[in-house]
Amino acid sequence: MKADKILINGRVYTVNKERDWAEAVCVADNIIIFVGSTDAALEYKDDDTQVIDLQKKMLLPGFIEAHARCARRRRPWPRFPTPAASHSQ
Repeated sequence: MKADKILINGRVYTVNKERDWAEAVCVADNIIIFVGSTDAALEYKDDDTQVIDLQKKMLLPGFIEAHARCARRRRPWPRFPTPAASHSQ
């Protein structure tokens, strides 16, 4: 499988107890398909792959906001009155 995007030459924190750090990440169809060394990641490259050099910068895993209960239940966000609208004149 070839990657759509490869991030190389970074400090990738994996949140994996067996391997805390890596250099590169490969992504295909919005799914991480490889985490490891830059050299090994480049094996997933073809002519259409976007390669991003992280220049030794840190890459962290995504953080998901787990408190958006309204969105998960397909309900609209609650409407709160604005200060101007809450005061009757």
